[in-house]
Amino acid sequence: MDGGPDDPTTDADVAVKAQRALEWVYRGAMADLLTGEDLREITGRRELYRRFSRMSETLVEVAERIWYAAVKEP
Repeated sequence: MDGGPDDPTTDADVAVKAQRALEWVYRGAMADLLTGEDLREITGRRELYRRFSRMSETLVEVAERIWYAAVKEP
């Protein structure tokens, strides 16, 4: 692997960094929900934020599997 833009290690690292950045946004957004007063909006946003967080975790899992397949299988 040459470390170029098509390197699976680089791609996996980018996915992990994106997930960590999203986690910071998620935590801030969840904290902001504590100041809300509309229970329906709070509940809806909380569920939406949780789904986004889970999608980012799944993205990292996929990136790690692709990396493993590309690095271990050639």
